[in-house]
Amino acid sequence: MSKFSYENLTRKQQLAPASFKTCQHVALHFAGGVGYQQRTPAQWNLFRNLRSTLYDMTKSKKKSEVFTMEKANTLLQVNKLPSIYKKAMEDFLEGK
Repeated sequence: MSKFSYENLTRKQQLAPASFKTCQHVALHFAGGVGYQQRTPAQWNLFRNLRSTLYDMTKSKKKSEVFTMEKANTLLQVNKLPSIYKKAMEDFLEGK
């Protein structure tokens, strides 16, 4: 079985909305913790909130706000969550 490679995706696939599993992977990347047992309650809350926010963004009506595979790939290459996603998470949690 070959490993997943973002570069192997067609341009159409790169611009497609991210899947739930992709949102989960990105959220785990930023939540921290080495493994399932080692995560603190705060890390679990961040994981759940970020995963929900990103998945909600995949269904956005505004094309520029849709969370795509391309954006997911970009996020996985940085170590700190960009402020635009922090703000989106705050807005999502407030119910906007």
